[in-house]
Amino acid sequence: MSMRTLNAAYKAVCVVGGFLFICVLTVPAQRAERDSRLESLFSSDPAIHGAAKTALLEHPDPTMLPALLQAVQAATGTTRDDLLEILAKYDDSRKIPVLLAMVKKSLDSGGGTLGIDEQLSRLGAPAAEALLANCPNQDNYYPYWAGGVLGLMHQTGARFLIQAVQSDDVCQHSVGDYGLSFMFGDADPNAISRADLQLAVDAAIDKDERIRLATRRWLASLNTKEQYIDFSGIVDELISVYQSGVPSETMVKIAGMLSQPERPRVTRFMRAAVHAPNPEIRPIANQYLSQSAQKDSPHAGRVSSHPRTLQETIDFIGQLTSSREGDVNAKLSPFISDSDAKVRAAAASALGEVNAPSGDVHDARQIYPETALPALRRALQDSSPLVRAAAAESLGDIRSNDDLALLAAALEDSDTSVALSAAKAIQQIPNDSAVPPLTRIYRDEKSSPELRRQVLSTLETIGSPDSISIFLEDLRSGGKKPSLTAAWALQGALEKHPDPTAFEPIRKALEEAQPPWPREVLVVALGATRNPLAFEVLVPILESQSPILRPKAADALGLLGDRRAIPILTGLLKDPDYQVRESAAFALTRFANFPASPELVAALRDTDTTVQLHASGALLQSHDPKAIDALIAAMPNPNAIYALGESHDSRAVPALITFLKNPANQTADRAAAAASLGKLGDLHAVEPLIASLNEDNAAIEQQASSALGTLKDKRAIEPLKQAYARWSAGQLENADSVRNSFVQALLELGVTDVVQGTTGVPAH
Repeated sequence: MSMRTLNAAYKAVCVVGGFLFICVLTVPAQRAERDSRLESLFSSDPAIHGAAKTALLEHPDPTMLPALLQAVQAATGTTRDDLLEILAKYDDSRKIPVLLAMVKKSLDSGGGTLGIDEQLSRLGAPAAEALLANCPNQDNYYPYWAGGVLGLMHQTGARFLIQAVQSDDVCQHSVGDYGLSFMFGDADPNAISRADLQLAVDAAIDKDERIRLATRRWLASLNTKEQYIDFSGIVDELISVYQSGVPSETMVKIAGMLSQPERPRVTRFMRAAVHAPNPEIRPIANQYLSQSAQKDSPHAGRVSSHPRTLQETIDFIGQLTSSREGDVNAKLSPFISDSDAKVRAAAASALGEVNAPSGDVHDARQIYPETALPALRRALQDSSPLVRAAAAESLGDIRSNDDLALLAAALEDSDTSVALSAAKAIQQIPNDSAVPPLTRIYRDEKSSPELRRQVLSTLETIGSPDSISIFLEDLRSGGKKPSLTAAWALQGALEKHPDPTAFEPIRKALEEAQPPWPREVLVVALGATRNPLAFEVLVPILESQSPILRPKAADALGLLGDRRAIPILTGLLKDPDYQVRESAAFALTRFANFPASPELVAALRDTDTTVQLHASGALLQSHDPKAIDALIAAMPNPNAIYALGESHDSRAVPALITFLKNPANQTADRAAAAASLGKLGDLHAVEPLIASLNEDNAAIEQQASSALGTLKDKRAIEPLKQAYARWSAGQLENADSVRNSFVQALLELGVTDVVQGTTGVPAH
């Protein structure tokens, strides 16, 4: 070896050695610096304390999180508050057990919840699970607080709240109750939408098993990805249970549950119930109808105040908002020109409130947004940011698509509160045209963190493929850890618009994201890319020890659509974890034309009804000839009966006819068979359906008449007329509802004169 080589080697050794020496010195130095910053936070010197707090807020250091979590548990007073404020900079699931323990301790001692609601809400599913798992039955305030936190989680929270409200655990049910009221309950305690929600909540734990199970099935069918969940369907669900041949005590219970408040659908039900043979039901119906017949005072809802002071004017605007006089916009709009900005802002908010479309299907009020928009457009140009923000919010409430360009311009407002209101408004009018201005605001480093978060949420709602690049950019938050908000946004966008090129950055983020960060979001997003390379990444996750990741990996394989996953998902139908079985069965519904395996057939008898439901759907998708035989064999399973009606396969007709004819079968199941026969469109069902009209069974006759109307076979006309006459002459229970079914069927068959004058249906 030459001397030059030896010298070079010696220099290299010196360099490496020097580097290691520096590292040995630097690591303790860095640790000492971190300890010093934390120690300074406990200083009694306000200057030292303030400087330390500012430094920790402006430069969050992930390596300091364990020390911060340890310190906050022992801290008190303002120091504890400062530490919690600093911890808010860390979206890390390691905070969850510490923060929860602190809240529970504070509640036990009569204190508050320490103001950490938003911190927990940003952590999503892991925090939601922890909130429910740590629910103490002896604490009256915890469920209220936890429900509010879950309510802040939007779609994720809604899913867990629906799950909680079905729980037999008193505390978890209360969390679901409070949380759903927070998210979807109308502010007016007398609103019908709020009553519908409370009805569903109470029915989910009713002592009557028939009511309880039917409600839970209905709740499980709700789509928690919607911005607004309509709970009014619980009324029809309970009426359906009432009409399905249940024992009299169940019918009495349902009539009582529906008796408050007045609803149009319930009114029709009560008009029939006054003729019920059960003496306990008739007084409930009569009482309901007597209350609903009371007319409002001629002066009800009128506003005749003459405001003079600022507060009186604002109160007057509030009175106009709740007025039922019709179009009150002409009275509200002049206040947009008031000299006081608070009055102008109140008027702008009121115009949005009275003209917003209602999510309550029972709301009969008329709205006139076209007469409110000119005033709101004027308010959006007001000199006061308070007024501009209120106007932007109201345009969003009204869902004014015509004003999307104005709202996009408001994103550039010099006042952050106005820009924030505009971003929230656009979220209520999701439109791809808003993506470019939203993108500009998001990428502008001068935009506030709160505004950027809202813009990201709005972009997520829009779900444009043009936003996927933004979500991928934000997936690495400052190059330190995955951004949970971006991950959720990315998953939603990819489910709408799969992008195979997103696979690699998501895979890398998943690889680097370590527990307890909620990696399940990235797992689902991988499948949503529809990139075949995701298959090799997802399959090993099915063997994970995590009870959350495994079902998510199955969901992802369904989204991926790679047929190599079919036998793997089929095998998961035997998994001991019901959530894995549910996800696997649902994932199989995304495929078509595959063999109906014994495992899939066996899943029709799974102990979990959701698995049964998805398995029946997967069997239909398989298009395997054995699938129909399996569904027929699974009767009286209601999921199988329903699936047969959706099968469009004539082989199901004889089995459903035989089932309908057998009086030993349950009434509800036979009624479901009649409905399925109508969907199949086979005229061989006409005679058996006609025969079932003679049973004096409300549930069966309603479904049979509806099916006959769908089949449009003239042979049904005379039997329907005779059945109508029989149900009109006797004192049969639910006669009014059944007669209406006959009327609808006859109308479908072209008959319009038989019931003229009796039901109020006009002849044509």
